[in-house]
Amino acid sequence: MVVETDEAYGIARMKAIADDLACPARTRINAAYVTALRRDPRGAEDLLRFARDPDVEERLRVMAVHLLAELGHPSARTVCDELAQDPNLSSRGRKSLRRLPLAQSS
Repeated sequence: MVVETDEAYGIARMKAIADDLACPARTRINAAYVTALRRDPRGAEDLLRFARDPDVEERLRVMAVHLLAELGHPSARTVCDELAQDPNLSSRGRKSLRRLPLAQSS
């Protein structure tokens, strides 16, 4: 809502939330996604960071990859392949990644 009212302030606020370690990871990922939707590259950079962070809960890492794919980010395939290679990834996580049209390596 704040992004719609005052875009510059809203984007800055969303970026601050994405960077705030005190916020839950899901909230931070959502803030990064809103930032990326506004064509601010910092949002996609944050999503890439979340997807690659082994300390982030698996389902949220997978969600970050899905969001990157939805945005059409050029690194979505790479980060998807990286996460799929993680030996700790559950079969459920792998199945979710396979559903992405870009999940197949070219």
